[in-house]
Amino acid sequence: MSLNWRKVRENNLLIYLVLVLSAVYLVYVAFSIREGIFYAGDQGLKALEVKQIAQGYGFKYLNLPQPGWVQAIWKAGFTPLRPPSFYNSPNGYIIVFPPAFQIVSAWLYAKWGTAGLYVIPMLSTIIFLLWFVLLLKRCRIQPIFIALAVFLLVFCSPLALYGVMFWEHLPAVLLLFAGVSVIVSPPRKIWTAAALGLRHPTMTALAGCCRY
Repeated sequence: MSLNWRKVRENNLLIYLVLVLSAVYLVYVAFSIREGIFYAGDQGLKALEVKQIAQGYGFKYLNLPQPGWVQAIWKAGFTPLRPPSFYNSPNGYIIVFPPAFQIVSAWLYAKWGTAGLYVIPMLSTIIFLLWFVLLLKRCRIQPIFIALAVFLLVFCSPLALYGVMFWEHLPAVLLLFAGVSVIVSPPRKIWTAAALGLRHPTMTALAGCCRY
């Protein structure tokens, strides 16, 4: 019996299969997370900021629980707290990271501990993948090519890795995608298109606030 390639190309099961494999891979990578270990230094600094926000110390100045002799060494110039991440001031070290992502993460950290740090990145990754599939289907892309696109995103790009990191990259990507999707596939009704047209600059601005 010959294989009907047309039916294979148009079968949505390919998309579901790749999505399931992607979910399994994300879960596998997520289980490799270790508390207090981060891919880059600014992740650790942002996690420190999240913890102090959850403890009620705010996000403007860095709360330093280190003993006085350690702070004396830091003030002498031997400090890890250097620009562009921190700037010393008479009131303490100023945190320069945009606080929006850390503030929301602080609420989740207070609820679920270390696991709460990864809720936003992982949820953003899942929403992005599903939205990506829906957008391509709306553009009438064949299922086999949609499945291939998702496979490339998850297994051949840093998307999955960034999706299980405590970083604001994936929330920012999701916000930008929310704006770009209107341009790629605008609604047919002019008033709906005009209303949704406002979403592009709004989502872009929010992504900028989240990332930079």
